[in-house]
This record gives sequence, C-alpha cells and structure tokens, in this order.
Amino acid sequence: RVLFRSLGTLCTMFDKRMNVSGASLLELKEKSGDLVFNTVIHSQAKLEESPFVHQPIQVYAPNTRGAQQYAELTDEILERIGMAASAPRLSVVQK
Repeated sequence: RVLFRSLGTLCTMFDKRMNVSGASLLELKEKSGDLVFNTVIHSQAKLEESPFVHQPIQVYAPNTRGAQQYAELTDEILERIGMAASAPRLSVVQK
C-alpha cells in the first residue's frame, strides 16, 4: 500500500558561481533521474527576504527571476499531476 508518492525533487539555492551547485545538481540528476524537476530555483536575495516580510515571492518581488522560476515550477507540477492541459499558463503578478 502506497501512502506517499513523490512528485519530484527540486534543486533550490542554486548559484552558478559556485562549483558545488553544479556538482550537486549533476549528482541529483544522476541519482533521481526523471524525478528531478527541470525548473531550478536560483539563489537570490529577494527569495531570502520574502519569508521575513511574510509575503510570497510573487507578491513581494513579482518581477524577479525567483518569482518566474516558481511560476515555472507550478506549471511543471500541474503537468506531472495531469492538469496542465486544463490549467492556463501561470504568470507573475504585476503590481
């Protein structure tokens, strides 16, 4: 009996300037294969600040790369659960 099924594995806090980020992502893909989401959430200050101000990134900093990456992740999740065809493409909220 299956109680839990993982939709996938997400790489977060990715910093292309750090060799360890690339190595970690590569190892994650080697070990988890197709379970790794294509979306990678890069490290950035606004993503770190948004929990402090109690706002999601889409509200706190809607025009940032982080907000766009989380919108892409949402689309990818909807696709994995079979709802992509019925759901409109998510976009970043504009203030």
